[in-house]
Amino acid sequence: MINKPAINCASAIIFEDITKSSDTFLKKCLESLDGSEINRVAKIKKIEKQQQFAVSRFLMKQTVKQKLAVPITINLLPTGKPYIPEWLIFCSISHSGNSIAVAFSTYSDIGIDIEIHRKRNFEKLVKNYFHPNEIETFNALEESNTLVWFYTHWTLKEAMAKIKGEGISQYSLSKRTNTTYKLLEQMCISRNNYSLSCVHYSKHPIQLEIATPLDSAPWIELTNVTSNVG
Repeated sequence: MINKPAINCASAIIFEDITKSSDTFLKKCLESLDGSEINRVAKIKKIEKQQQFAVSRFLMKQTVKQKLAVPITINLLPTGKPYIPEWLIFCSISHSGNSIAVAFSTYSDIGIDIEIHRKRNFEKLVKNYFHPNEIETFNALEESNTLVWFYTHWTLKEAMAKIKGEGISQYSLSKRTNTTYKLLEQMCISRNNYSLSCVHYSKHPIQLEIATPLDSAPWIELTNVTSNVG
């Protein structure tokens, strides 16, 4: 039986740098894993990747618990997309470098993507993966604007692919990003050294927050962030 939470919300939470977490916090994240998650993390060779996996799951569970007052588990569909089996709560997880982002919504399916800014061959990536109209827009940009433009559109494309369940592929990325659906809430930000996009099929706003790890319950402190909503 799938239950409907008594509280409705849509949230995106950013954990900016897991390397700044204490050993106490990381131990708590690992201890919180359930049986299937323990089996998955055991197959991960690098300790940094194990911590990344554990923190992402703990972040989702703790923030849902704080905001909706319900305990959850996280399973995976055959496509690798995470879902919450007990509750009518849609979710998405992303990570890049030392940063993690999770999102959940009681209204509709949701997709999130975070990307750390780094030097890349933006021109080649846009040419190979973007729609011709987007390539034309990119080519007209001043060089100083290319990084933010690229990561804003790249994260938006990945978030849209996740919400549609298409997976991340050249096919899904090369389609022109369409954010004009009647019921589509879109949030894109670029701050510090990363960009993030989150979308869901609902006109209810997505609340954006930064997560700070604590060494005791409730383990996660959330701080609101002002975002640019497109």
